[in-house]
Amino acid sequence: MHTHFLGGDNAFSAGDLFNMAKLAIESNSDEATAILVAPNGKIFALKVSNLEKATNWGNYNRELGEERMKNKYLNTVIYFARLKCAGACTIPEFHDLINNYLVYYLITEDTGLLLYEATQDTNGVVTGWNQVVYTP
Repeated sequence: MHTHFLGGDNAFSAGDLFNMAKLAIESNSDEATAILVAPNGKIFALKVSNLEKATNWGNYNRELGEERMKNKYLNTVIYFARLKCAGACTIPEFHDLINNYLVYYLITEDTGLLLYEATQDTNGVVTGWNQVVYTP
């Protein structure tokens, strides 16, 4: 679990994905989960949904190298979010687009990972989790 502090991203970064794949491989468990507390108060979880796919994707990215994997992430997630926004989004809208295209990336890269967003009560206590679904 970690926090992106004020001014940081409200979404998992490429480095977070790389480390999540590493965690899945090292733990050899489909219970592997990373939690992100975002500056906007939202809470996200990245969870292994298919250990075999997560392991294959993680091993592939280890061979590819973290920098090349990050470039792939930037050229997909950030590129499509910026394209859709076209400079007309608020920062919260842009962060929502990043999470939307992150889900797209997780699917198209066959990562074996899923993104969830926590539901919270008025005191900020997590009451459940909803899978974030890609919206074209």
